[in-house]
Amino acid sequence: MGQHTGILGGTFDPIHLGHLRIAVEALEQLELDRVLFIPCKIPVHKSKAHASPEARCHMVELAIQHEPQFQLDMREIESKLPSYTIYTLRALKQEFPDDFFYLILGSDSLTQFEQWYLPKKILSLSKIIVFKRTNCDTIAHICENLKLFKGKIVKDKDQFKKLNAGFVFPMQNPIIEISSSMIRQKIKMAKNIRYLVPEQVWNVIHNQHYF
Repeated sequence: MGQHTGILGGTFDPIHLGHLRIAVEALEQLELDRVLFIPCKIPVHKSKAHASPEARCHMVELAIQHEPQFQLDMREIESKLPSYTIYTLRALKQEFPDDFFYLILGSDSLTQFEQWYLPKKILSLSKIIVFKRTNCDTIAHICENLKLFKGKIVKDKDQFKKLNAGFVFPMQNPIIEISSSMIRQKIKMAKNIRYLVPEQVWNVIHNQHYF
């Protein structure tokens, strides 16, 4: 029997407590078996990352080391291809053919989903867990206004897990106002970033000068 696998991708430039809290909420609310943290090498929807791929992976590794159900997956870092979600899902499906995959996305990313590369193909391989972001419409309203998601929102966890790929679960989550760009700005201004990132990540940023 395959595992229920959450996928949390991003630049993680750097990883922060907001990322970790969202992963915990997804893991617990959907009773997932694991969450894969997948740093991208070549961001498609954002500007180039500031820290090196090696540094970003190191920070993720440090951040999740005490959570046995969190795993670092370096396939996008090691790939020569752009970090398109469909490429990652196809590779994961080939490696773990019996797993059930759940993309973990913010509501802001959901609004842009139809502009992603091969969005229909993505939805043929994965369900989507959406967490609320500040200054975004409700998840239900976003889904009803996007052709791909109209009628696809499912609020019951058990029903959602039984359904095939392509459906959306609106997660209940605390909204944590932390962003990687805000952390980098604080570093630039010589401000203290403690308690915005895990202690181990704070130490390595402070000692290795990743930013």
